[in-house]
Amino acid sequence: MKELILILMATLFTGCAFKATARKQQDMKINCTLISIPPNNLPESVLPAKNIKVPEIEGEIPGLAHLDKLLKKFNRSGDKLIAELFGPLFKGRRFSIVVIATQGIPEPYDAWTGEYKGQEAVFFNMSLWPEKDLDKAGLAVIKHEIAHVLLAELLKKTDEDNPLNLLDYITLNEGIAHFIGYPRDQASMLSENVNRWKEAEKALENAKVMLSTPKLSNEERDSLIQKSNTGTYWGKYAAISGMFRAANIYKIKGATGLRDCVLRGNLPLK
Repeated sequence: MKELILILMATLFTGCAFKATARKQQDMKINCTLISIPPNNLPESVLPAKNIKVPEIEGEIPGLAHLDKLLKKFNRSGDKLIAELFGPLFKGRRFSIVVIATQGIPEPYDAWTGEYKGQEAVFFNMSLWPEKDLDKAGLAVIKHEIAHVLLAELLKKTDEDNPLNLLDYITLNEGIAHFIGYPRDQASMLSENVNRWKEAEKALENAKVMLSTPKLSNEERDSLIQKSNTGTYWGKYAAISGMFRAANIYKIKGATGLRDCVLRGNLPLK
C-alpha cells in the first residue's frame, strides 16, 4: 500500500509539473535591453516627428543606470494587463525589445517607438527624464511603449492621408497604450475622471466634424491630428478618450473584449 501511494504521488507530481511546464512554454516573455545612442547618430526615420532639429551633444547620456534599473524590474515582474491582453495572441513568443536612451530631443517627446535596424524599438529622451520623474512614471511609460511595440504587429497600417481614419487609429493604438501605462490605479480610473472622459470625447467629436470640413487647411488639419496625441496629458483628446474607452471595455468584458477591439481594429465608445 505504501508503495502504491508513493507511485500515485509521483504520478500526480509529474502531471502537475508537466502542466506547469506546458503553461510556462505557452507564456509570452518580454525582455528589454538598454543601449544608448547620441541624438546625432539616430537615423532620421526613428525621430518622433518630422523636421526635428537634432542637437550636437557630447558627453554621457544622463539617467542610464536609473532607467536600466526600471527595465530590469519589468523584466523580472512583467505586467499583469499586458500578459492578459497580449498573451493569448502571442503564445510562447519571446520578445527581445531594445530600449534606446538618447538626449536633446525637443519637448514634448520624452518617449516613443520606431523601427530601428528592422525591429520596433523603444526610445527614451533622457533630457526630459530627471530621476524623480523616472521614479514617479518611468515604469508606467515603459509599459506604455511596450504596448505600442506589441500593437505594431497586430494593427494594420492606416491611411495617413485620411484624417478621420488616422484619428480612429490613434484612438485605438494610443488609447490601449495609455490604459496599460496609466500611472495610477486602473480600476478607479473611470470613477475618478468622469468629467475628463466627457471632455475628451467632446473634443474628439469636434475634431471629427472639423476634419470633415472641405475648406479645412492642411495646417489646421495637421494641428488637430498633432493635438490628438501630443501636448499635456489630459489635452491629448484622442489618446485620452481611447484610454477611457479601453478601461470601460476592460471593466465590462475583460481582456477578451479588448483583444476583440485590437483584432477588429476599432475601439468603440460603447
